[in-house]
Amino acid sequence: KAKIYFTLGTGLLANDMPKSKEALNKALQADPSIGKAYIFLGQLYANSANECGKTNFEKKAIYTLASQTVKKATLADPKLKTTADKLAQDFDRQAFTSAEITKEKMNGKTLTIGCWINETLTFPAK
Repeated sequence: KAKIYFTLGTGLLANDMPKSKEALNKALQADPSIGKAYIFLGQLYANSANECGKTNFEKKAIYTLASQTVKKATLADPKLKTTADKLAQDFDRQAFTSAEITKEKMNGKTLTIGCWINETLTFPAK
């Protein structure tokens, strides 16, 4: 089941972001060790930063979410560590820095990202 949902999410539905996300989440529910699903989800989020982020703040939040998502791949499948770490570094370059989070007074707070992403991002306390 998980492989079918993963294939749907990364193939047939890849151009339909909400349906792709739904299929990838179903794949993860069926088999939480499919780390590739986290990587694909993170890339979907990052690729939508300009479309879904209306402000620079929102765009950075989406990149932060993308980074957090790909980092989950390593926990699910340790063999993906190199790939996940590289993607996370790429996304982190476009995401919030600790100083920016503090400047925006977002330490320990949450932000809901809308658009098709519909995820809540929790910022580190400090």
